[in-house]
Amino acid sequence: MKEEDLNKVIQILEQNSSEEDAYFEFYFEDLPDFETIQANKDGLIVYAISLLKATKQFELRNLQREEGDIDNLIKFEIGAWYANESDSLPYIKPIFQKRNEIVKPQIYKATWKETIYESGCVLGLIILIIVIVVGFLVIFNSIIEAIF
Repeated sequence: MKEEDLNKVIQILEQNSSEEDAYFEFYFEDLPDFETIQANKDGLIVYAISLLKATKQFELRNLQREEGDIDNLIKFEIGAWYANESDSLPYIKPIFQKRNEIVKPQIYKATWKETIYESGCVLGLIILIIVIVVGFLVIFNSIIEAIF
């Protein structure tokens, strides 16, 4: 998107929203894997404006990256509309690759052979413990019978 088009979109969004009425918050419930966004309409629009303003800095950061500047983080501007500033995301780390170019590590999933092997080892240990306990009981019983 051209910068002038981006500026137009930002300007339209700013005209149709109110920072004073805006409310936006990342909400983390007691469950560790359950996150939601709590926001009103103006909050979502103002958050989008902040993201769009950050995109304007991508070209500058790309040039800095090519010149060897390692610290190319973009400051993410939030205002009073953000409900919990202590949980804010203050910086954006620009990534210049497309989604399909970014290699993410695959989560390892055990094969059925590995699962059976692990189950077999556990089962073998349980049988071994039972055999040892029964062996001690037989020896103990034999000693008791020999004495009496």
